[in-house]
Amino acid sequence: MRILQLIDTLETGGAERMAVNYANALHQTGDFVALAVTRKEGPLRAELHPEVPYLFVQKKGTIDMAALFRVRAFCKRHKIEWIHAHSSSFFLAVLLKFTLPRLQIIWHDHYGLSEFPEDRPLYPLRFFSLFFWGILPVNQKLATWSQQRLWCKNIQYFPNFSFPSIQEKKVTLLQGRAGKRVLNLANLRPQKNQLLLLEAVLQVRKAFPDWTYHLVGKDFNDEYAAKITTFIHDNQLETVVFRYGACPDTDWIFQQADLMVLSSDSEGLPVSLLEAAQFCLPVVATAVGEIPFIIHSGETGVLVPQGDVSALVSALTELMASEEKQQAYGTAWHHAVKENFSATAIIQRYKNWTCV
Repeated sequence: MRILQLIDTLETGGAERMAVNYANALHQTGDFVALAVTRKEGPLRAELHPEVPYLFVQKKGTIDMAALFRVRAFCKRHKIEWIHAHSSSFFLAVLLKFTLPRLQIIWHDHYGLSEFPEDRPLYPLRFFSLFFWGILPVNQKLATWSQQRLWCKNIQYFPNFSFPSIQEKKVTLLQGRAGKRVLNLANLRPQKNQLLLLEAVLQVRKAFPDWTYHLVGKDFNDEYAAKITTFIHDNQLETVVFRYGACPDTDWIFQQADLMVLSSDSEGLPVSLLEAAQFCLPVVATAVGEIPFIIHSGETGVLVPQGDVSALVSALTELMASEEKQQAYGTAWHHAVKENFSATAIIQRYKNWTCV
C-alpha cells in the first residue's frame, strides 16, 4: 500500500487528528504513507512523524488548478496508489482521480452533526461518491446514512484510535488545584455544548467549590464563543472556569487534569475521549454518536442524556465525591481502550479491507 492522507487543515480537531494518527500508525507498520494538507497548516503539523513525506498544497479556492497539479506531481513522485480523503477534502481527491484514474479513494466521513443527518446537504457529495472506492464513517449512524443516501456501497466502520504524541512539549499550565481539575477538550462549537457544562458548574460549585473547569479548544471568536464569555461573566465564574484556546501539548494537559467531560449535543467518536484513556482519566460524556457503544456507563465511565443538566450535575457530583470511583473508572477506561481501540488492531483491519 502506498497511500496519501489528505486533509484540509492541521488545526486541532478530530478529523485532523485522525489524518495524522493514520499517517503515523501506517508509517510505524512499514507502509509507505504521505500526508498533504490543502488549505491551512496548524499545531498538528508538529505531531506528524518527521519521516512521513509532507506537502502543504496552499489551495486558494474551490477549484485551484495550480494546487491540483502540485498534489498530482507529489502523487506521481511518490507512486501513490490510494488517497485517504478526510472530510471535505474528497472534492480535491476526486479531481485528482480525473487526472490519475488509477488512484483509489477512501473517503473518511467525520461529519460532526451525526445526530442530525437529515439536515446534511446531499449534493454534490452523492455524485462524487461514484468515484469512491470505499467510505469510512466515524460511527454507525453515518454508516447507515451513507448506505441509504450515497452511491458507493463499500462502507466499513472503523473506530477512531489514539496514537502517542511524538513531541513532549509542556507549555500549558492549568489553573486551579491539582487533584480538582475538570477538562473539556473540544473546539468551541455549538454542537460541543460547553454551555451545558457551565450550567452544571453553577450547581456543582456549591458543594465542590475547590474544583476548577478548563476549556481547551479552538476559539472561533464567533457568536457561540461570545455566549460562553457572557455566561462566565454574568455568573461570576472567572475564578473557576478557564479558557486556553487551541493548545499544542494536549498530552501534558491530560496529565494535569483529573476528570474529562464532554457535554456535546452531537459527536462521531471523539478522539479526545480515547486520548484521555492513555492517562487513566475518568470520563463523563453525553450519550450521543458512537459514545454509548464504547463507554459502558457505571463501568468504564458515566453517560448522561443529551442536554440534561441535572444528569450532568449528578455525574460530576458522583465522581468528585469519590477518589475511589475516579480511579476505578479511569483504570477501566484505560483497559477498555487498550483492548478495543488500539492503533495496531484497527490499522490491521484497515489494511485487510484495502487488500480485498
